[in-house]
Order: sequence, then structure tokens, then C-alpha cells
Amino acid sequence: MSEEWFVAAPSSLSDAEAATLPVAGLTAWFALVERGGVRAGDTVVVPSTGGVALFGLQIAKASGAEVIVSGNLDKRDRVLALGADHFVDRYREDWVEEIYRITGDRGADHVLDVVGGSHLDKSVQIAAVGGHISQIGAMEGFTISAAVMLLLLKDVTIHGIGTGSRRALERLVSAVDRTALKPVIGARHALPDLDSAFDDLDRGAFGKIVIEI
Repeated sequence: MSEEWFVAAPSSLSDAEAATLPVAGLTAWFALVERGGVRAGDTVVVPSTGGVALFGLQIAKASGAEVIVSGNLDKRDRVLALGADHFVDRYREDWVEEIYRITGDRGADHVLDVVGGSHLDKSVQIAAVGGHISQIGAMEGFTISAAVMLLLLKDVTIHGIGTGSRRALERLVSAVDRTALKPVIGARHALPDLDSAFDDLDRGAFGKIVIEI
């Protein structure tokens, strides 16, 4: 294949760690940095603890942002150990109000929405005036919906994110080497143990699942 199809791996990562960057790491990087322009002092809300979400947490922290993660309570300690500033139980009825309490009623500059469906309405609610929402996932459906008046009044920008470009991946690799970012690997399996790897995927691993060949 042409060399234009490839990007040099970070010198600071093992092969297994480098293998996790596409697609999850690149997607989070493209959303927050390339499109959202996250910077020091911003507030980022990540309403998940999946692969893209964990990279989003790490990239936002490396950019100097304050990070609020919402998810299942059983992930709380591991998320805080990764550097999250706050954790909110996404299944409590007042989690939107909790985001506003944490942000002093301002809301979030960036929302990394990997949920989709009607959750977009929640993302609009917790976004600050002039905030950015990166719509990435569709766990709750491919048809998204939100209250349009709030969207207009807040001047919120919604970025539809599939993944990212080769040039963006090159910049991510450079950032990984400069910031010593270490991807989270939840499980490693040898190729003959592929069935067990898929079982881990079904159970919802914390971090990426790597197949070692």
C-alpha cells in the first residue's frame, strides 16, 4: 500500500497502545481539537465511559480543560484516576442540574455526545452560550432531536463527527509524544482467543480491547 495510507506511530507508545489511536483516539481528537478548538480553561462534558469518551477525557485534560464525566457509578473511581475533575451519575434525574451546579450555572463549553437519539436535547441543555456539541455516537438511535429554541438562543454549534483525517492523526501522534498520553487498554487477547475478546466487548470493557498477533 502507498505510504500515504499510513502515519508513523508515536515513539512513546508500545505497538498495542499505538493500535488504539485509530479510530477512537482520532475521533475524540478531531472533535475536541480540530473542530471544537478546545483550550485551557474550557469545560468539557463527556457523558460516557467508552473508548472515544476516555480518549476525550485524556485529550481534554492534556489541553488544560476541566472535565466532567457522567456515566455509571461503578466507573467513577477509574474515571477520576484518569484525571476527570468531576463525576456525575448520568442516571440520576437531576444530572443536568448537577452539571450547572459544578459549572456555576454557566454550562459546558464542549459536550462530547456519544449517545445520540434524544440525548442531544440534554447536550443542548448543558451547553454554555456559544458552546460546541460534537455529535459522534448513536447508542440511543440515529435520529437525533433537541428543543430548537434553546439551540438558537444559546448559539450552540453542533459538529457531526465520523472520525478524522490523516493529517489530524499525525497531529494526534505528535501530541501523544509531547504530553505522554497513555491509552487505556482494558484487555489484551491473543489471536486464537478472539472469541473471548468479543465476549469482553459485549460486556463493555473499560478501555480498548487489543488483539495481539
